[in-house]
Order: sequence, then C-alpha cells, then structure tokens
Amino acid sequence: MIIKKLNGLFHKHSRWLFGGFTVVIIVSFLGFLTPGQFGCDFSDPESHEFGVAFGKPVTYRDLREMGRNVQIINHVMSGVSNREIDVQNLFGPYCLLQAAERMGIVASDKEVAEMLRQMPTLQKDGKFSMELYNEMLAGYQKAGISAEEFNNAIRMMVMLNKLDREIAAGVVVTPGEVESFYRRLYGKYRIKGALFNADTFKDKVPRDARKMQEFFEKNRSEYVIQAKLSALVVAFPYAGFKAEAAKAATAAELEKFYKANTALFDDKDGKTQEYAKVAGEVKKKFIEARSRDLATRRAYDFASAAYEAVGEAENKVEVFRELARKGKLDIIETGRFDIDATVVGKINSPVLIRQLGAALNAGNPVTNAVPGDDAAYVGFTLEQIAARPAMLNEVAKQLNDDYVAAESLKLAREAAKAELDRIKALKPAERAKAFAALKNCKVEEFEASVSQMPPAGFEYAMQAAVRLHPGELTPVVDTPNGAAIAELLERIPADMKEFEAKKALYTGIFRQRKEQMARLAFEEELGSQCYLLEQQQPQQ
Repeated sequence: MIIKKLNGLFHKHSRWLFGGFTVVIIVSFLGFLTPGQFGCDFSDPESHEFGVAFGKPVTYRDLREMGRNVQIINHVMSGVSNREIDVQNLFGPYCLLQAAERMGIVASDKEVAEMLRQMPTLQKDGKFSMELYNEMLAGYQKAGISAEEFNNAIRMMVMLNKLDREIAAGVVVTPGEVESFYRRLYGKYRIKGALFNADTFKDKVPRDARKMQEFFEKNRSEYVIQAKLSALVVAFPYAGFKAEAAKAATAAELEKFYKANTALFDDKDGKTQEYAKVAGEVKKKFIEARSRDLATRRAYDFASAAYEAVGEAENKVEVFRELARKGKLDIIETGRFDIDATVVGKINSPVLIRQLGAALNAGNPVTNAVPGDDAAYVGFTLEQIAARPAMLNEVAKQLNDDYVAAESLKLAREAAKAELDRIKALKPAERAKAFAALKNCKVEEFEASVSQMPPAGFEYAMQAAVRLHPGELTPVVDTPNGAAIAELLERIPADMKEFEAKKALYTGIFRQRKEQMARLAFEEELGSQCYLLEQQQPQQ
C-alpha cells in the first residue's frame, strides 16, 4: 500500500530542511484554486466530452477527478474547503498534467512525502505532525476518498511543480540582456503632450435625425434585443438548516472541524489561535458550513428526483410544481429576464442562470443543484425567447448616446490633426508657446519611463513619443477617448551606478520575466494541442 510506504518515508526523513523543496504552484495556470466542497458542480453523463487534449477526448469524469485533486491540494495548503470550482477552470490544469506525463515527469513517494511535510496544516510547533496527517487522512476516508487518492492529489501537485521548473530550466540570461533591461526600465523621457478628449466636443455635435438614422442602419447589428428566459426556482436557504446543523455540533465534531480548518481561526498576525480562545467562533463557522452542506444535499436530492420525474412527463411544469408542493418547498417565479443576467431578483447565482439557459437545449428543463451565497437552488426553465434585431424606437436613447459619442470622437481626432499640422509648420523654438495656447485639450509636460507611468490619459502619447528623437513630433495618436499629440523633448539615460551596485537583483528580476515568457510560450503551444469543444454543459 502506498500509505505504508509514505509513513516509512516520513519516519526515515524526520529532519526536514526547509527551502530544499520549493512549493511552486503554477499561478498562471492554477490561479483558479479556491477552497471547495468535494463533488464539484459536474453534470451527468460523466462520459460527456468536454474537450480534447493531445488528440484524446477529455470527459467530465476526467475533470471530476481533477477537481477533487485540486480541492485536496487547496485544503492541505490552506485548511479551508467550503467553496466550489467552476468546471471550465479545471481543463487547463488537466492539460498541464497530461503534458507533464508525456514529458516523462513523475513524482516519487519520497517527493510526495517531502511536499506533505511542509504543509502548514500538517505541522505542529513548526514540525511535521504524523498525528495531524493521520487525522486528515481519516477525514478524507470518511468522505469516501482513500489514502492512495489523497496522496495522488499531492503527487499531481509535485508533478506540476516539476513541470514548472522544467520549463524555467531552459531560460538563459546574459549580462548584456540584463543591462539592456535595466536601461529600458529606468531610462526616462521628457515629453510634452496634448490630450483631446471626446467629452469636450459633445456639445459641438449637431443633432441630425437623418444622420442618426444612417448611423443606426450602418451599425444595426450592434442593436439587439437580448434573449430572455423565464423560470421557476426552488430555494433551499442555509438558514433553514441551522437547527439541524446545531444538533451535530458535538465537542468531537467541533474539535475535528477546528483542526481541519485552522486557517479560519488565525489572528491578525497569521498565527492560529488556541481552540479554547475561539471555541465560540468554531461553533459558529461549523454550523454555517454544516447548514450549507445539509441544504445543498437536500437540493441535490430534489434535483435528482425532479429530473427523473419531469423527463418523460407530458405536463412537465405541473410535475415540477407538484414535487415542490410535496416537499413543502416555495417556488420563486422569476418572470422574464435577460439571458446574460447575473442576478434575478434576490437570486444571485450566475451559475444557476447559465444552467437555466442551457437546460432546454439539453432536453430537460431541470437544472443541477447550485449552491449560492445564502441558499442552494434548483431551477426549471419555462421558456427561452431568442434574441432579435432591435427596432430604432426600442433603442432610441442608446442610439442617441452612441451617435453623439461616435461623432464627438471624430471631432476630437479632427481637432488634434488640425493642431498638429499647425504646430508642425512652426520652428522648434516656437512650439512651446503654441502648445501652451492650445484650446479644447489638456496640455502637460511630464517625465515617464517603463517604471514611471505618465499622467492618466497620456499613455498612448508616451508610447509613440519614446520611438522619436528629441525635438520630433508624434503623428495623431488615437486613444479610446479621443486623440493625443506629443513632442519628445529629452531622453534621460538610466543611472548605471545604481545598476552596478544591484546587478544581481536585476539579473534575478530579468530571469523571472524570461521564465514567465517561457511559461506563456509553453501555454501557447499547449493551446494548439488542447482545446474545449463548442458545446453546452450537459444537464443532470
């Protein structure tokens, strides 16, 4: 058994040297890591294909296993596991793991043991605690997760860390590159610029009905009456399960909850407080977590029963309502709402709304159970009205605003061009006075560099000016809100004494940047071999 081998390794390597084995979770790929309950919001059938990785289909079953492993990792690292993971956020890490395996990267039992040794949740008095490790394993085994599955989750983490180091290993940094990097970072530019903001020209836009009609016809595809949904929703408020949850708050359960979630009870300095000092808070959080779990389980039971009952029923709506009545559950009638809404009435659950939008296409109007902030929900899609092109009178206000914005943007850019042409005709010595006399724009002289941003709005002017020689003018630079023109007054070289004194520091910084570029290149290559399928998530 793997657990016996790992126990042996823990005892054999009892002296842990911190820093010899670095935890590197690949942030750019695993940034989605958030605490979660076991059993993410996955839909049946599990064999449904979600994407393709290296020519092989990736199913929801594959991602369920990945989700479980990610949640185990997060729980072991932070001690918290009470939120969900979006299934789509698991595809990237799954592909990374497949890439690691294809590259022959493996994680030995010794490496898994070493990784576990440095987890804060498994340490007591600054040292690895076998007692805490066994307690955590026992908790997972009660949840149906074996010791081998637990350790394999950590094995995945080790493999991803090794993959990250493998990607970074090919990076080479030369002294010349570091010096050039420093010069770009701290070399400064003195610039004079003029910013022409479209808002300044709004009052100058003539209101012309004919031109507005032409603008509408030209941009008709932009004006759409959004698709709409209407639904029935059954809510399972967590507050309704507090009494039942409180009955489970025995001394043994509370102590177990505290040990499994020590990060929840850290003081302001990040140190875990003793159980006796936070006993009241432990009980409160236990009841909150257990109430959520009980409500979610009830919602899952209802969703499963409703899915089966509604599936073959002729009057699906009445069957759903009758099930709710039998369960003494209140039904929320949403009325019509936009399909891309994130909140409907008091229901704040984008996941539920997405599932309502996909339910009819999947052949059954019942959604999965969806845990939210204050309740778990099960929905039933009543109707879906397709999006359609809007008539002018339906979007008159929006059309007016868009027309004025477009015309004022055009006026701002025309004004910038006219002023630039006038300044270009002047001698260099006369330009300063000409810039100062400009109207309907904001004029500023400033210093900027890669590490020193220009005044707000002048970013585009700076990007154009740094390519010039001192005394040259930029062309008109379009900005999101209008236009800008600028003159490069002076280039100020970087202080190389500072560089010589801190060369090692800047070498490290530049190496990190090149390593990140290597990761991005690897990710881009990965994207050419791993992709999502264009399809809706199947419903339960």
